[in-house]
Amino acid sequence: MYGKDSKTFFERNSYAPWMLGSTGREYNGPCDIDGNPVRRTKSEYPYSYDCYVIYKKNDKVDKRAHAVYSDRMWESDSEKHDKSWKDAGGDGYRFNNAPTDVVEKFLRLFYGDNGLTLEAIGEGANQSTGYPYWVFWFKSSH
Repeated sequence: MYGKDSKTFFERNSYAPWMLGSTGREYNGPCDIDGNPVRRTKSEYPYSYDCYVIYKKNDKVDKRAHAVYSDRMWESDSEKHDKSWKDAGGDGYRFNNAPTDVVEKFLRLFYGDNGLTLEAIGEGANQSTGYPYWVFWFKSSH
């Protein structure tokens, strides 16, 4: 897969300050982009869980950040998607264990924007198909 020193966000951080949600209390479960607990968790609803954040660069995501869904990117141009992912160093078709620098490079290649910065990554399950999808929040340099 990735180098032995590569770790996912949750492996690097046992607690993140943005997991406080609107209550202001510590919560270590899966949260949405605003830090609130998700209602449908992956453990309880493995084929229809709500999107929860697996990486967040800062406590709050800039309101100017774009959000794009991985499955929609693939549907719009599967060849470009697959080539960008491979050229970025991606392994397989799952983004949940990918280092954030690989995901950011993938987005830069896909959109042709070397100044693009990754703000957050979320994972959810498509309630129609049960397949996972990822949401990437990023700021464009354009």
